[in-house]
Amino acid sequence: MNRLILGLGLLVVLLVTADNRLRAVAESERLATSALRPLTDPKAEVVPERVRVVSIRPRQSSQAWIYELQGRGWRYPGYFGAHVLSDRIALLLRGFLQSAGTIVSTDSGDFDHYGLTSDTALRVELRDSSGELLLDVWLGRGAPGPRSSEAYVRRAGEDTVIHLHANPMHALVGARGVAPLIDPHVLPRNLTRKQLVKINFNTDESGVARSLWRIEVPPDTSAGSFPPRLGQIDYRWLAGVTGAVDTCMTTNVFAYTSFLRRLQYQRLFDPDANYGFVASGPTVELIDEEGVVDVLEVGGLDSERGGVLLRHRAADMVCTITPEKAALLFPQLRAALLDTLPRPSPYDLAEPTGGRLP
Repeated sequence: MNRLILGLGLLVVLLVTADNRLRAVAESERLATSALRPLTDPKAEVVPERVRVVSIRPRQSSQAWIYELQGRGWRYPGYFGAHVLSDRIALLLRGFLQSAGTIVSTDSGDFDHYGLTSDTALRVELRDSSGELLLDVWLGRGAPGPRSSEAYVRRAGEDTVIHLHANPMHALVGARGVAPLIDPHVLPRNLTRKQLVKINFNTDESGVARSLWRIEVPPDTSAGSFPPRLGQIDYRWLAGVTGAVDTCMTTNVFAYTSFLRRLQYQRLFDPDANYGFVASGPTVELIDEEGVVDVLEVGGLDSERGGVLLRHRAADMVCTITPEKAALLFPQLRAALLDTLPRPSPYDLAEPTGGRLP
């Protein structure tokens, strides 16, 4: 009888011990899966500032889109050194390197569910200036859907699936064309510039202003006028043609300069090739508040390339734009600068606000 009681007691102890052990394991797994963790070891100090090369391999593709940080701006060597939208690259890097996530699976059989197979995921590699691999990761579907602000990821070679509290895929939203992230603008966003203060036009076209320049207007202190706000500065734009000077409608100049900032090209070409540009050819010279000069050299209509050739030396870029856009580069003094523009203006029709990204 005593042996039976002793045996039962040992059995109870074993059951209680096993139950406590199972509870501890379950609690440990719960903590592990609920704990926020970054994709890289914090001790490795992998931060966006260290990244110099970003490689994105599309689904079911053997070739990758490779972007390089050259100087202060990102470029895409695979398309004549095209400028890249740096804010999109920054969004991508923040998503991978400055966000954390939680474990949702350690079973490779779940990859298809999370969009993390070679047929469904993007593979992204980040490297430093020496070529060292900083992160190799697969980017799956959004969590829970494509438009969600979170996504499923896994490091290459690992079975652990992480629910990342960011969605780097948003950096690629709306992208199409040669490669995502390419800046489609004739005046690339990588080339940071201050406000324009002067624009010179070199053209034989009649009726075109030869120069536009901005002057500061003293505040109106006459009786009955509103006192100027602290730090308020008003400007006026003047246009010069063959010795005469006219005061432009500010809204017209704003419409024109906004058009220049929005202006997008059709295609890029090898910037080192010879396209017949001449020193005395048509140009638009843009000068900002710090004296930085950008010159747009305007060539002729090239039927083979499907547009008007344009060279931007500071951007190391040769491209084509449509003839309609090219005509708007040289504003007619009367119709474009002094008279009220129609609505919508020719600038809005040629290059709508909020236009496409490639």
